[in-house]
Amino acid sequence: MLYTITPSEMMRVERRMLEGSGTPALTLMERAAAHLADAALPYLRGGGRLLLLCGFGHNGGDGIAAARMLMGRLPAMQTTVWRLAGAPSPQTAAQWERLKAYAGRMTVVTPEEAVPGAPAGTACVIDALFGTGLNRPLGGIVLAMVKSINASGLPVVAADIPSGLNGNTGYPPEGGGGDSVIRADVTVTFHRPKIGLFLGDGLDFCGRVAVGDIGIGPAWDDAPGMALLGPGDSLLPPRRHNTNKGTYGRVLVLAGSWGMAGAAALSATAALRTGAGLVTVACPEGVVSTVQALCPCATCLPLPETDTSAAWERLQKALGKADALVAGCGLGQETFAAELIKRLIPWLCEHPLPTVLDADALNLLASWSRVRADADDAPDVPIPQRQPGAVHLPDWVTLTPHPGEAARLLGWPVERVTADQPS
Repeated sequence: MLYTITPSEMMRVERRMLEGSGTPALTLMERAAAHLADAALPYLRGGGRLLLLCGFGHNGGDGIAAARMLMGRLPAMQTTVWRLAGAPSPQTAAQWERLKAYAGRMTVVTPEEAVPGAPAGTACVIDALFGTGLNRPLGGIVLAMVKSINASGLPVVAADIPSGLNGNTGYPPEGGGGDSVIRADVTVTFHRPKIGLFLGDGLDFCGRVAVGDIGIGPAWDDAPGMALLGPGDSLLPPRRHNTNKGTYGRVLVLAGSWGMAGAAALSATAALRTGAGLVTVACPEGVVSTVQALCPCATCLPLPETDTSAAWERLQKALGKADALVAGCGLGQETFAAELIKRLIPWLCEHPLPTVLDADALNLLASWSRVRADADDAPDVPIPQRQPGAVHLPDWVTLTPHPGEAARLLGWPVERVTADQPS
């Protein structure tokens, strides 16, 4: 299992390791470059030129070192460098010195007013313009470079992150558009994957993400991060042979409505596929046949749509037998759904049942928060409050909003939500 890291935390961890261990910064750069060269090599083995887009920061140094390594491995390979104007960092300057041994096989261009087309015979592009610390949109000659490469259709290997992508949010910095980010086929990120690679539009720009170990051991890395499942990872322990479906938990799914029965079936199918032994869908009587046809491995609990008190009584009995609950998917926001969710929230506050609230359950919560804030027409069933306009939910309840639902819950514009994702 991998864990993401923010760009600022990566800088802190790297600095901590360098200062604490005495490892030269150039050593880390060489290790990063070796992974970058490995990723580019398959595109170049059959012959062809390397085009390196090179900035003046550490990202540029990674690219220069990778180009040197590739020319060492492929004696016939030629390299063209599009170099940004500016004073290089000390480590990047040192990499330029090391590259002089291959000067006879290199063409270095510093575009200032116009970007030349990619040289004939180019087989691979290494993007080492900007790293994860970029916080401004690309413009001028740099933007022209990015657009030229994106239009070329050439395979691109990006160093750490595609240039122009915000390493925290997975979007271009404010003011930049989708055409202002390199579209990579492979992104080689170093030590730990940056969180922006997996948020927003990150994966659309990054292509395949490879993580290169550069020698920062666990002793130096105390940064938190989001867990990522990789090939071979599993959250479920192996099942014992002498067991039955009752051994593996009961999930109750409160979902579905007329026209949205598929949401209930999808939720139930997901619960079964992730290991639940028994799944029961509590849904309006009118959609039971549809849910059972779509998800025959789940059982159904028909809820009378015209008598919410009877429906709640039936649901409450099922809640007492469940090991986990999912509520809200395709449930709607009409009287039937609203009455059940209004009764469910106080019940959950008194019963530690692991619960996921999604979709219409969240939309109903958001509407009641606004009602409470206005102190007018509050729901009949008391909703636990900590402050006016806020619904208090216990720790065993998890909310899974998409950006629009989160915006309604928080009272924010959607743009603010997408700009403030987990980091």
